[in-house]
Amino acid sequence: MSNADMFLDMARTAHVKGQTEQALSLIDRVLYTEPNNQAAWLLLAETTPDPARRTQAYERVVAINPQTAAGKQAVAALQATPAPPATSAPPAAPAVPADPRPPANADSAAPKQPAVREGRWDCRYCGSKGVRGRDIACPACGHVRDKEVRFYLPEEADEVLDAALLQRAKAGVDWLCAFCGTSNVATAEQCRQCGASKAESNQHQAEKTYTLDQVPRSAKAPKPTPAPAPPPSKSGGCGSVVAIAAVLLLFFVGLGAWLLWPRSSEMAITGYSWERTIAIEELQTVTEEGWEIPAGGRRLSERQAVYGYNQVLTGYETRTRNVSEQVQVGTETYTCGQRDLGNGFFEEVQCDRPVYETRTRSETYEEPIYQAVPIMRTSYTYEIDRWRVVTTRRVGGSNRRAEWPTLNLRDNQRAGTRTEQYIVVLEDGNRRRYELEVSQAQWEALREGQRVEVQTDAFGKPISIE
Repeated sequence: MSNADMFLDMARTAHVKGQTEQALSLIDRVLYTEPNNQAAWLLLAETTPDPARRTQAYERVVAINPQTAAGKQAVAALQATPAPPATSAPPAAPAVPADPRPPANADSAAPKQPAVREGRWDCRYCGSKGVRGRDIACPACGHVRDKEVRFYLPEEADEVLDAALLQRAKAGVDWLCAFCGTSNVATAEQCRQCGASKAESNQHQAEKTYTLDQVPRSAKAPKPTPAPAPPPSKSGGCGSVVAIAAVLLLFFVGLGAWLLWPRSSEMAITGYSWERTIAIEELQTVTEEGWEIPAGGRRLSERQAVYGYNQVLTGYETRTRNVSEQVQVGTETYTCGQRDLGNGFFEEVQCDRPVYETRTRSETYEEPIYQAVPIMRTSYTYEIDRWRVVTTRRVGGSNRRAEWPTLNLRDNQRAGTRTEQYIVVLEDGNRRRYELEVSQAQWEALREGQRVEVQTDAFGKPISIE
């Protein structure tokens, strides 16, 4: 026996027991997979209480094959169906002249009703997946969904347009029989399983509202909703730029630390050098200019000069500028969530948000006008004696006898700043030579041929002697 035959047998049994809704659900399941199954269409015609749907089912049986036993039975049933009584047409109403005025609110469209979509549920008895929300009982095993059922809405779920299904979806949540636990549609006044009255039961399937990111797409428990991200800054991609800059900064800091991190290497001292300098200063008479004459200065001349400027307000000038502003021009309705109706169907949750438009307007304003007024002060020209560096005496060598240059100074000269530098020549294991500046005490303590521990950079260049 095929699955279709098994489902049709179950549907016939349910029909005999008066369980019409379960029988129709089983028949629909067969027709979903085998739309040309004559036996299913014939059983649908015998089961449905809807005359229009019964006629449609018979016509479908005949269209498939009128020569089979099922086809002949359908033809006989259609011929026995009485035609609707003819009704006389009412007298024509007198013509009414057209009103030239447009109807009120002619340009305003009726608000769109929230879309209804059919959900799915999984049978926890036989494991069937994706059972339609309209099916109270599992078409595979016949078990009725209970209060533990979890409805979910697949991403590809289409909008329900059938009037009967829409009426079913909006009838209310399913109620649960207090005696046998059977789930029943909201319009049923008695339990489909045991016949208990709806008034004796007060349990219902849960009605829930979800935001768009929380809508269950499968029967699995939803993942915890993550904390909302902070709103983006007005600068748009500023956050991304900052993140990239931070990564680059960390990279270069790490690279610099690796390059500068000292290494230890043994090297030999192969030579020395030294250099000492003394700057020679001479007292000279120079001419300078300033707002004051310093001590020791001798005035030569003076004059009035511009010391600075004051910004003085002289008036206002009327100017025009363009100003952009956000103006609310209305509201728009958008889908902000889904509501589980507790009966296998979901309905869109609609929210309103303001709609803004950028408008530019012209405005006048008063621009202050300033004039730069010079500040006059007395400027002095004077002469004064200053020590000036005229030459530098320098002496050096590659021996261990460092000394200062010999000076022959005139009466108007003196020794100025002194400098000294001490160098050792180092050689590594690859016979590469480096010069390293050290202190005088270290230079005097080291000996040629001595092997010392040297801190180097990443390229082997000496940094210091340990």
